[in-house]
Amino acid sequence: LYIGAVIGVLGLENKHGDFELLDYCLPGYPERIPHSIMKMEVEEEGEGEKDEPKYIAFLSGIEIGNEAYNSLKTQLLFEYLTGELGCIADQVHASQIIRVIFAGNLITKYKRTKEEIKNARLYGHFNCKSSTDYQEYLKQLDRLLSTVSSCVPIDIMPGDNDPVNRSFPQQPLHSSFFKETNLSDACQMATNPHYCEIDHLNILGTSGQNIKDQNQEKEMKKETPIDMLERTLKWQHMAPTAPDTLTCYPFKENDPFVIESLPDVYFVGNQRRFAQRLIEGPNHTKTKLIMIPSFLQTHQLVLLNTKSLECFTLQF
Repeated sequence: LYIGAVIGVLGLENKHGDFELLDYCLPGYPERIPHSIMKMEVEEEGEGEKDEPKYIAFLSGIEIGNEAYNSLKTQLLFEYLTGELGCIADQVHASQIIRVIFAGNLITKYKRTKEEIKNARLYGHFNCKSSTDYQEYLKQLDRLLSTVSSCVPIDIMPGDNDPVNRSFPQQPLHSSFFKETNLSDACQMATNPHYCEIDHLNILGTSGQNIKDQNQEKEMKKETPIDMLERTLKWQHMAPTAPDTLTCYPFKENDPFVIESLPDVYFVGNQRRFAQRLIEGPNHTKTKLIMIPSFLQTHQLVLLNTKSLECFTLQF
């Protein structure tokens, strides 16, 4: 497998036959590749439209069906995204959201009850109770997503709990789960990691498995999650612990986790708390790092201004 971070080392062999390290070199931040297809001409707009801000909303860790799931706060969240919540100022602000990115863990992890496991051992089959509940969670998620996709384009990324392959990279959620959701240009079933271009911004991110797995390493436990995220940029690799501790698909020809171009926005979902950082790369290019908190734990929605890269949260 040709996967992992690459470093350069300088040293010599000592009299015991061991390699003695003198110095090492990391790849550093990658250079930003210019947009290959970018329309520089801006259509004529009114002065008010030119100055009007645009926002990208980031959301992760709804986990429908979890014991801690709060249906009221989730309903308030989706009513805000569809412009049905708050005063006129709130509705105007919601109308400035041009894309919503769901960064994984939309429903709770599928778990069989002790009774079902016991029946399987005794009788060779499972009771269908958990399966039925799980189907209801998917239907509830479908209804919520359909209301949002009718108002604003959405990207749906899979997470560690969602019904897709567990190995990295994760494939998109199957469209058969979302019969009511508008499966058109307004709704994109994305992979994890996910790359997209929105309002002339290169956006790259994951649902959090790469950072969570790094946190298991003893040497990294003193680091904050946003420090780990920044290090992956310096290493030019999104998943440096794959395939050792992070399960991934065996690639032989190339490494899909290599970061070849510095993104404008680099995010990771399902974190304990919100954090942000603006870093400067080669040639004075800047990248916004964003830690998207789990909505189940924090009930927060993250908004990013596409012009200023200002980032803040809304609490429900």
